[in-house]
Amino acid sequence: MWLPQNRVHRFVTRVYAHFCLPYETGREFASRYRLHRIQIQIHTPAMACAENVPTRFVLGIMIFWGALTAFVLRASLSLSIVTMVGKRPRGQNSTANGTSTTGCAVEPIFHNTSALVTNLTDLAEIELQDEAGEFDWSEQLQGTILSSFFVGYLFFQLPGGRLAELIGGRLVYGFTVLIPSLLAALVPLLTRVHYGYLIAIRIGQGLFLGAMFPTASVLVTKWVPLHERARFMSTFNMGGTLGLALVMPVCGLIIDLLDWPALYYITAAHGVIFSICWFALVHDSPDKHPRITQFEKRHIELGLVKGPVKKLPIPWVRVLTSLQFWGPFLSSFGSDWGFYTFLTLGPKYMASILGVDIRQNGILSALPFLCRYIFGIIIGMIFDLCLRRRWMALAHLRKLAVCFSHLMPALALLAFPLAGCNTTLAVAIICTAMGCNGAITSGHIQAYMDVAPNFAGTLGGLKNGLCSLAGLLSPVVIGAILQQDASIVGWRISFALSAVIFASSCVLFLATYTGRVQSWNDLSDQRDREASKPMRPIFKT
Repeated sequence: MWLPQNRVHRFVTRVYAHFCLPYETGREFASRYRLHRIQIQIHTPAMACAENVPTRFVLGIMIFWGALTAFVLRASLSLSIVTMVGKRPRGQNSTANGTSTTGCAVEPIFHNTSALVTNLTDLAEIELQDEAGEFDWSEQLQGTILSSFFVGYLFFQLPGGRLAELIGGRLVYGFTVLIPSLLAALVPLLTRVHYGYLIAIRIGQGLFLGAMFPTASVLVTKWVPLHERARFMSTFNMGGTLGLALVMPVCGLIIDLLDWPALYYITAAHGVIFSICWFALVHDSPDKHPRITQFEKRHIELGLVKGPVKKLPIPWVRVLTSLQFWGPFLSSFGSDWGFYTFLTLGPKYMASILGVDIRQNGILSALPFLCRYIFGIIIGMIFDLCLRRRWMALAHLRKLAVCFSHLMPALALLAFPLAGCNTTLAVAIICTAMGCNGAITSGHIQAYMDVAPNFAGTLGGLKNGLCSLAGLLSPVVIGAILQQDASIVGWRISFALSAVIFASSCVLFLATYTGRVQSWNDLSDQRDREASKPMRPIFKT
């Protein structure tokens, strides 16, 4: 039976053509198959899906699900700590007319400068009040607990990426989710014993989750052709961002209805289910996949950079003295500082300054991540098109993406004081900053795949490990700022600091990145060429 013959078959054909041949229509795809005399027998819609879904699409779905699970495990404490500690804004008891208001009830007046200054001065005097919370933790201790995840996250990035290069990404990626999920189930019990156990659990979760994204880079270099990577990374590897956008409202609802311990039990069960599916569906490379078609396998091989990735010793001196390593690293550090600032402290800002309840907190905290995911997909599709049509050089595309992902958020955060206590405007500014930051999937995230595909996992792990210092330091630094001034002024200083780091890291990337494959990417080829050269005679005859 030839494809297509009816609506179901045409739909399956178009889906297959979109992911296997992303720049052909379904009709062109069917014509290609007729030309090569390849007949696909389809008996039922279920069999059609089983036979025609590309294996790298399955890999993308699983990476998406894994990133979603990882960010839920990571962000669960950021949202639940609002209820665990129970900090809330305290309004003035009454106004001149006897109406009760909160410190953030007064809207900023943009057309009247003097009124705006007076309003912001009043906002600096917001007092905080403790509502019923199970734990009595200071601002500084909360910052320490929130940042403890990144202590473990720092140390296993490099070993995890290298381990994935040596033994394959399937096992490493699967266990990076399974073990943190089991640890999440212990949080409610051990936290009530002592907060030190919570810190230890968060360090353990960070230790294993740190290997996830370097391992994903290893799998991408083996499975995804170069001209599909921007869209693949923006759609699937950014699953954590969309996961936060979708799950944070759900987490807020769970906490509101069932209390905070239920959140950890549910996320733990979710992580275990993912791990089982991962081990059943994912394989290390196209050569090891039992169900891949020869057509898709050939399509992948033709699109990879210089064929299969090799297992080579790492030239550490050459790597650490190369600007092509430090440029993406500095860019990633700046982006991570801004991202982790909002990830770990965004829900707290919504509760303590804007005064929203836990259910609304989950929804408002999710909007910036939804914008980040949508912008990332749109920019990834545009950049893939530019690369395929050769409208811009690869290095220029990467630099343009970094300008979007860094300079635009910096400008948005610098404009943050204009929001005052206007909840709508404050969320809109943060959504703009995080949305533009979605361009990182077409920028520095792919940089090491461009310049050193043989060491993409190792360099990605080293970069992510060092950049986790941003996640470690930002809650501590901002916690110290808020310890001195917990009003909107302290938060304004925190966002301005993030803007400066965004902009400076962008400038450094623009000044250093070239996009060319480096000579140290494959030193074995250089040794072979040098060995094949004829020896120069010592004495002339």
